[in-house]
Amino acid sequence: MESILSDDEKYKIAMDFARNHNISLNNAVVDSTTRNTITFKINSHDQEKMISGQIVFDISYDGVVGSIRNDIYENNFVRNVDIISPKSAYNKILKGNFHDWPDMPGGKIEIKDIKISYQYDTKGFYQPVYEFIGELNGEKWNAYIAAMK
Repeated sequence: MESILSDDEKYKIAMDFARNHNISLNNAVVDSTTRNTITFKINSHDQEKMISGQIVFDISYDGVVGSIRNDIYENNFVRNVDIISPKSAYNKILKGNFHDWPDMPGGKIEIKDIKISYQYDTKGFYQPVYEFIGELNGEKWNAYIAAMK
């Protein structure tokens, strides 16, 4: 019978593999683990660049890294942009001007938090967005509103 590795064992195997293969996990945090994977999430930025995404290690029962999915993206700063106010973004939510609404007549949204986040546009640029976090009819929900003027 195959034994299941503990989360600590998967963490050590992934960190050793990353170190031995020059894979940087600086600023990475464990996001999730499954029976045979460990996922690290990275989200860091400074004045010159932003690094975000995740890297997933697939680890066999005998502790061998079988595959890696590297979805880490690095973006260099291009320029500052003017953004709309949080109130303007909220008004778009009130008017239903967002894409994350499932077809639920009479749905009730409870907004618990709003923050600036970033998403890729169609040309590959990282754009500022307002991320609304809350509940829709009692279920976890979030929506993104473009923040650029």
